[in-house]
Amino acid sequence: MFDFLVSSQIKQDSALLKKFTELTVSKYAYLPVDELKSKIKSDFTNEYTKIADDFVQFHYLELANFHFSFNEFDNEHFGMGLTVTGSSIYGGFMLQVNNVGKKDNAKWQLMYLNEPMCHATRKAVKLVEFMSRKYYIENFTEFEKRMRY
Repeated sequence: MFDFLVSSQIKQDSALLKKFTELTVSKYAYLPVDELKSKIKSDFTNEYTKIADDFVQFHYLELANFHFSFNEFDNEHFGMGLTVTGSSIYGGFMLQVNNVGKKDNAKWQLMYLNEPMCHATRKAVKLVEFMSRKYYIENFTEFEKRMRY
């Protein structure tokens, strides 16, 4: 409803972001951590790829304004987490997929950050709102604000 008020760029980027997030989860999330790191290193050879003991960060050329990262958690409850953050026109955007190592229990959450150090752009806010409605992804922005203050 009211999709006609959303710019075509937001619609296109949300579709690409959803597609690449699903692809990333299906291709990498179920690998053992060492294999995941090795696979990311061979698949992403650009300067945005970073591999450390507790995280792996990479970037798809088709999604220049988004950075993907896997964070390893020891806690069995959370499993491995995938975080997608926006930059440039989507600064302040965040998509998290928790429990990605547990096939039937992955949880998608969206939010935009409005803090003194990171103020969400207008497009980041619109993207969160649109993806939340279109794909029924939980918008955690208000919850996160209440938890901080």
